[in-house]
Amino acid sequence: MLEIGIGVGGLVLSVVLFFVGERRGRRSMQESVRHALTVASHLPASRHGPQGILPAIEYPAAIGYAETTNDGNRQVLMMYGTVAHATALRVFGRVGGPGGEVVEIGHLLTGTGAAFQVGDFDDDGYAEVATLVYDWDAIGDRALVDAPLRPVYWRWDGSLFPEVGHGKTWDPRAKGPVPDDIAPFLRVPNWAITLPSGD
Repeated sequence: MLEIGIGVGGLVLSVVLFFVGERRGRRSMQESVRHALTVASHLPASRHGPQGILPAIEYPAAIGYAETTNDGNRQVLMMYGTVAHATALRVFGRVGGPGGEVVEIGHLLTGTGAAFQVGDFDDDGYAEVATLVYDWDAIGDRALVDAPLRPVYWRWDGSLFPEVGHGKTWDPRAKGPVPDDIAPFLRVPNWAITLPSGD
């Protein structure tokens, strides 16, 4: 248990350093991100699921920042693979205004392994966090490897990220190109920071 506390504490410290690095310039931000990735890669696994308890971290897949709370402030996002082929997203933000404490404000999980994206997917002027989930009504007896998928959208409500909608089901067995509303979830997140090669 102490090991988990130390690991989570190190991650929170890394996120704080990330915010500080963001203020000082790109080089400091890159160093902060590198440090956060190092700490995150050493966090111990947890057997708990997404209902208010941290999912297990096997490896960090992406770290970056985006505005997810629709209040003009950016949050730090960390996406990583977890149990089986699932993907988790942790969102860290300041509470109490500028200079306030940096805490985890939410986390989301998908069993598909798809990336999480941030954007105004329904063109209403507010950002949503989105990914792909299995369409359980359309799966039948198919294996998950080629199961039908659909986008799902969550929006910050001041304390949680409740689901606010979903897109059309896509069948990976369908002929033709991947639809435009599915393709972003099969790529690197639009909010992820890419370090220059050699870093």
